Amino acid sequence: MATGIYYISIDHVTDNNIKKWQQYISEERPLRASEYLFWDDVKRCVMGEMLVLYALYDFFEMPPNKIEFELLEYGKPVIKGANECQFSLSHSGKWVVCAVSSSLVGIDIEKKDERHTQIAKNYYTEYENNRIQMISDYEGRIEEFYKIWTLKESYMKITGLGMYKGTDTFEFHSEGGKEILYENDGMSNGKYCFLSESMDEQYIMSLGYESLETIVERKELNENDVEKLVRRFFI
Repeated sequence: MATGIYYISIDHVTDNNIKKWQQYISEERPLRASEYLFWDDVKRCVMGEMLVLYALYDFFEMPPNKIEFELLEYGKPVIKGANECQFSLSHSGKWVVCAVSSSLVGIDIEKKDERHTQIAKNYYTEYENNRIQMISDYEGRIEEFYKIWTLKESYMKITGLGMYKGTDTFEFHSEGGKEILYENDGMSNGKYCFLSESMDEQYIMSLGYESLETIVERKELNENDVEKLVRRFFI
């Protein structure tokens, strides 16, 4: 069994393709895109769904023109009538990333910004705050802050609760080179595996997936990959 990570940079997608692809995504997305003030937000919105459609077809062979999405109670998007096909989506700055799996999965990517690190004391546990402060150099503390943040986001996406889960109700310990999840009862939750890595010098991505998933496959796309999908199923 495997988990797939798909990613694309919006810097390498033309405005003309973004405008064209809007007609092929679900009705809710173009409505949301029309509310954005900045064009990069529109690009991330449209590319988010196009990336999901590509990943679901490439990984599960699901025809993108047959896929219907629905939202669970706390806003988690899922595929209608296909519980065995799970996905998670995230975007930040130039990157849009998607994870797909036959079991629960969560992914998050963030662009590092030192201004945000001040919120750690309000959203992280005492252990996690100490974990950050133990790092001697400033850049290292920023790196650790975003590693923990993306790990937390990936787990909250797995649960489907999002911020309703409460970021201080669980914590991550770095043990033997692995990120281990502990719930607020102090017990390790061994059901899920987590990994965290740098996409480049500015971005950190974390993935959470069920422990049975042993292989993580990665695939970077370009706009030609997406255009081929569009021409095959929508034109």
